[in-house]
Amino acid sequence: MARLPVFGVASIFVIFAHFQVLNSFTVRLTPNIKEQTSNLGGSFVSTCSYDDVSPSDNVKIHWTDPYNKTIKDVDGNQRVYYEKVHSGLKLFVKHINEKDTGKYSCRVVVNGMPKEEHFKLTLLHIVLHIRILSDMLALTI
Repeated sequence: MARLPVFGVASIFVIFAHFQVLNSFTVRLTPNIKEQTSNLGGSFVSTCSYDDVSPSDNVKIHWTDPYNKTIKDVDGNQRVYYEKVHSGLKLFVKHINEKDTGKYSCRVVVNGMPKEEHFKLTLLHIVLHIRILSDMLALTI
């Protein structure tokens, strides 16, 4: 039975430790709630931030909408856009309608290592039950 030389085991440990260091950054959404609820016509803001990243790291970050399309930064009269903030992006969803509901994801890639956080945006549906008494209803034809 062949044995790995000691330097082989040490090399594997160093590679593993290097992978752990590269993948040690964190991604955080604020507010940190997996399902967000908004009123029809309302607005919502969520910040995606990352930390434990050195200035020399290659960092890429973006938001995707419920249709898996990349959201762009503020440009004109967009209702859904982001603004850059320190170590992250702030997502704005304004005048929310049915098409805005679903999963929003923030993906951060540091030196080729991806991490992602997401939340689901739903609409608050208010159902009014109106009881009309027959003696209060007058119908004229």
